[in-house]
Amino acid sequence: MVLIDLQLIDMGFSREQAMEALVHTNSLEQATEYCLTHQQPVPAAASAQVHCISCALFPLVQDIN
Repeated sequence: MVLIDLQLIDMGFSREQAMEALVHTNSLEQATEYCLTHQQPVPAAASAQVHCISCALFPLVQDIN
């Protein structure tokens, strides 16, 4: 089960999501489906942080082109 946990985390799911999925399922395929259908809301601070990183990198991409 630890291998499935690590595979889910490598797919981008949080450790908490992976652990919950493993409690409710029996395989990687089922656990992945569980994570996709039981998504946790993203905190506003986290989405704002990603937005800021995107804004910070955008001028660099324009300079390259």
